[in-house]
Amino acid sequence: MKENVRPTLLGISIAIFLFTIFSIQQDPPQQYAAGQSQLNQSSVGNETIFRSVFDTFVSSEPEGYGVYTERPSNVFKLGDEVIIYSEPADYTYRTLTDENGTKLYGMKMTADMILSDRNGAEFGRQQDIPMTELISHHQNKELYFDLSLTGTDNLEPGDYIVKWTVTDENSGQTFDIVKDLTFTQ
Repeated sequence: MKENVRPTLLGISIAIFLFTIFSIQQDPPQQYAAGQSQLNQSSVGNETIFRSVFDTFVSSEPEGYGVYTERPSNVFKLGDEVIIYSEPADYTYRTLTDENGTKLYGMKMTADMILSDRNGAEFGRQQDIPMTELISHHQNKELYFDLSLTGTDNLEPGDYIVKWTVTDENSGQTFDIVKDLTFTQ
């Protein structure tokens, strides 16, 4: 008898979870500024500007908001993974309501990447890379993401520019992170 209870409870839990996901209702997006406890209404007039308030090269994947090891330079060996840590601000969250009437907040960001040399010749491009998709009970104030570039072992040593265009999918606003970097043997 006990052996049959766990699979049944697991099945019920999965059914409740799926019902919750598919019964969430969406309200119009609202804007949130990182570091504030209320909605931001006046960054520039009545518009807020989605942006990165901090970004830097890091030595390894961040472990959380503000938990990273900053890389001392923008010089990498060919084949190294390039990681940029970023803290966005003035992103928009979508207000959601689950089947119990509980208010939730959704945030979603994607990115496009272009790698080029100093003369503008492109060596790599990717679009619509999922960065962050989060549904929370709170208006998250400390959001971060990392932008990674791999496959650099196919490049020639030299100076390059990586441009990341990050999109807040709830508002359509974007910002760019542009970094100079050098690859050596």
